Amino acid sequence: DLGLTIAFTEGDWNGDVIKEKDRGILGQLERSLEAASWEWEKLQKRVKGHHKKTLKMMMDGDLSFFKPRKKGKKTNYNFWLDFDENTNTFFLIKEKADLVKRIFNMAETIGMKSIARILREEGIKNPVEWGRTKSKYLTRAVIDQDILRCRAVLGEREHRGVVYKGVYPAIITPEQFDLVQAAIQKRRLTPTIASPEKDVVNLFQGVSFCAHCGGRMVVVRKSRDISEEK
Repeated sequence: DLGLTIAFTEGDWNGDVIKEKDRGILGQLERSLEAASWEWEKLQKRVKGHHKKTLKMMMDGDLSFFKPRKKGKKTNYNFWLDFDENTNTFFLIKEKADLVKRIFNMAETIGMKSIARILREEGIKNPVEWGRTKSKYLTRAVIDQDILRCRAVLGEREHRGVVYKGVYPAIITPEQFDLVQAAIQKRRLTPTIASPEKDVVNLFQGVSFCAHCGGRMVVVRKSRDISEEK
């Protein structure tokens, strides 16, 4: 005797309530749950087996599980790459690889928001094919997550927590990658805030914050109308 009352809020049984006296229905439910659990275990074994096989192939340098690009199809590697089944290696799509290199060069001296604005004004579309950051043009988030912080530019690929080097042709040197990461961090720690016009200068620009809300303290220039005070 299960001594249960089960209420369904979704699915085909939405709104139904099964009590312990409904033994026939409970029996069906038990068998269904058991079958679902068995199918889930089978699926988990297949997934684990797939990843185990992939890890071994990666360790052996066998990349044959990758497929070349096809029009209208998504791939599981970065947008500046394509795969050659004959040589079992990746190669660069020059135009897109050059765009990545240009963005890294720009990121040494200007922020991601400025980079996105410049590229948008030039009409350069977002080449990233998938992910939550998909948009028509390159945004700050796309540049940050899919390009500047992506270690695939160094030739690396991560699979199940294991990093494999030399999988892709590197397009950025480790020195430039580290330089850009340092520049990004520096811009975040020392934000640039434009001072008001004329001769007013905030000596504490970018370093003074409100103790209550944490917002930046800025100078606001406002003229006073003496006639209104009289």
